[in-house]
Amino acid sequence: MVSNKNGQDKIILMPCMGCEKLLGQLTTMSALQIEKNKNIENITLDPPITKIAANEYKHDLEQGTIIALNGCGTQCVSKILNEKSIKPNFIISIPKLAKTLSLPKEIPNTLELNDGLLLEKMVSKIEYEIQKLLENSKSNERAIDIQNFTFNPKYTEELSFTHSKFIFRVATSSGNIFFNWNDAWAYHLGDGKIIVGISDYLQQNLSDILFCEFPDIGSQIDQFEAVATLESSKTVNEVLTPFSGKIIAINPRLKDEPELINMDPYKDGWIVMIQATNFEEEKEDLMDSKAYFEFMKEKVEEEGIH
Repeated sequence: MVSNKNGQDKIILMPCMGCEKLLGQLTTMSALQIEKNKNIENITLDPPITKIAANEYKHDLEQGTIIALNGCGTQCVSKILNEKSIKPNFIISIPKLAKTLSLPKEIPNTLELNDGLLLEKMVSKIEYEIQKLLENSKSNERAIDIQNFTFNPKYTEELSFTHSKFIFRVATSSGNIFFNWNDAWAYHLGDGKIIVGISDYLQQNLSDILFCEFPDIGSQIDQFEAVATLESSKTVNEVLTPFSGKIIAINPRLKDEPELINMDPYKDGWIVMIQATNFEEEKEDLMDSKAYFEFMKEKVEEEGIH
């Protein structure tokens, strides 16, 4: 599997090549303009995703930072890279950025000649996002370098429920693990230190997880605010933290092995560590393992797995 390290000279921007709809065209044209602008040093569109798909690239991708630009909900760039066992360093969702733009109520299928302002706005948004990702990555790498942490939770038992061909598991630990209604769990290590991850039910619902986007180390996060963004083969999902607090560590393995969340959601697939600021009060807003198990079971029986 090709694994890429950030910090190399070349930044490889890989936009989708969609041309039939507005966001696909915006993505492709924005990428071309970003390369032309040269506001980001050493950025290139070579190799394009079409060559990756056709196995025609001859470049050593390990010598660059790969940024995937997904132009629509099908996430074609991420899927092609995953099929070729190539993991991008970063993934940018164009539909997510587009929500911050003033798009017309009736979105046209194609760009018109007078849509230069819209293109200019999207280019600016993408360039800003790339710069932010690169800067945050440097900060996260420094934090990872000083970490020496292995998560070894003391679970007492495992609750399980079978529905159709799926088996859903819930880890239990007396007084230490809590769940919210958005299928995230929090394990209390002591002294207000909290490990956050997602439930087995949620990882199965998301299917294959391809990428995990972390917050900045040192960020202050409110309860039920997004503490990470997971991109899977099916969708993009925000992980809402059960507790408020300060981000003090991230799981460094998820950068190259996001599939750990699928393989071991309650241990090796943990996502972030938080220093909780209001542990005693906020835990009253959450469920213990048995309550979450009943909640999850009812949800599966009513909604199934998507």
